[in-house]
Amino acid sequence: MQAREARLAKQGENVISEKQQLPKWRQISKHFTDLLMVVLMIAAVLKALSGDFAESGIIFAVVIINGIVGYWQERKAEASLNGLKQLMGKETTIYLHGRRKKVPVASLVAGDLVVLGPGDVVPADLHLLTTHDLVIEESILTGESEPVEKQHHTLANEAIIGDQVNMAFSGTHVESGSATGIVVETGDRTQIGQINQAIQSVESQETPLIKKMKQLNHQLFRCIIALVLFLIFFTTFRYGFELNVLFSSVIALIVAMIPEGLPAVLTMILSMGVKEMSEQQAIIKSMPSVETLGAMTVICSDKTGTLTKNQMTVVEVLSDDQNSRDQMIDIMTNCQDIKHLQQQKAADLVGNPTEKALLHYVEAFDRPLKPTISQLPFNSAYKYMATLHPMQNQQQKAILFVKGAPEVLLNRSNLTDQEKQDWLTRGKALASKGQRLIGFAYKEVEAGHSLSHDSVSELTLQDLQAS
Repeated sequence: MQAREARLAKQGENVISEKQQLPKWRQISKHFTDLLMVVLMIAAVLKALSGDFAESGIIFAVVIINGIVGYWQERKAEASLNGLKQLMGKETTIYLHGRRKKVPVASLVAGDLVVLGPGDVVPADLHLLTTHDLVIEESILTGESEPVEKQHHTLANEAIIGDQVNMAFSGTHVESGSATGIVVETGDRTQIGQINQAIQSVESQETPLIKKMKQLNHQLFRCIIALVLFLIFFTTFRYGFELNVLFSSVIALIVAMIPEGLPAVLTMILSMGVKEMSEQQAIIKSMPSVETLGAMTVICSDKTGTLTKNQMTVVEVLSDDQNSRDQMIDIMTNCQDIKHLQQQKAADLVGNPTEKALLHYVEAFDRPLKPTISQLPFNSAYKYMATLHPMQNQQQKAILFVKGAPEVLLNRSNLTDQEKQDWLTRGKALASKGQRLIGFAYKEVEAGHSLSHDSVSELTLQDLQAS
């Protein structure tokens, strides 16, 4: 334990460093130091000096509301980004002195032996030591939407990140399977940490809207100064106007030239754009960015499933009757690899897209989760997953839920040859549309039954589902 603490002190916490944030007072003040805002505040002061307190108050209100809305939008975006950071997970499981133990992700150090399972977020860069049908989704790192099958074999040659199948990288998601791996890099030294550092080193540029507004503000300011100087010279030296008349004229000229409604109109329009984007699950940190995105005419990308939704959806269910469908919903709810709680939404879960699609489909039915006695995880060799659950109304019985490839479940079912052929025919009609098929089946067994592959026989087929 002391050696591990010494490594932690030397290597630092397993966290990705962030760009230093501006102090809160500067975050607020920057919304009031824009040249147009300064001119508006000067106009408000001049209005007050001339005795027009009502209009002065209105201009000050416009400035304050504009600043508050801008600051509130940035804080809202930061809160959303902080919520995304929680997806990295707070705890992970490691082997310590031969026993499994949950530890904070931040405390991981090189040399720790980490245990991975379905739905886990990889907490650091790991060299895989053992794998069992491990599939990891790496789009956050490589941009490829297809999950990668991982192995623990040593690679003959050095490979690029996308081809390093014996590595699991920090921030990627375990879709299915399990593994153990030894930590090789943590924090900013991980691949995702290096990308983060590269992004932070890029100097931010002004948006087209901000550039145009600055041009307008400078032109407006120069015009005001030029006209005021001209007015002072023309009226004082040419006609000898009194100073109080000159002062009133200058104030009237400045106020007339300042578009005090422009900031409010801009803020309102950009806020509408931010609202539209937020409804599409997009986070806008700076409101002018909405205008920049709107100025785009063409986006060229081949990252289907990464920039697009990368989301599977249940589109059709084949069942014989309502009772059959009710049983299918129970199977879909409980025969799952993804770690989740009763109240969690499918959209908030991490894991296999197919599993998430099934959970999303059954959300509307609000079926309770059954306790799981034991399970057989999905394997590409036998092409099904099975879970064993107690029966609530019959203590002497348990129920076996199975989902998997339709042809495999049909071969292990209690249907006649003609019934099997009927199901295959109906399934082929859906498959011909390019849809992916999953079969659902169940079987009642005695309480205390030991789940094995031999148990998956004489099944009652419930439904076929297309996604």
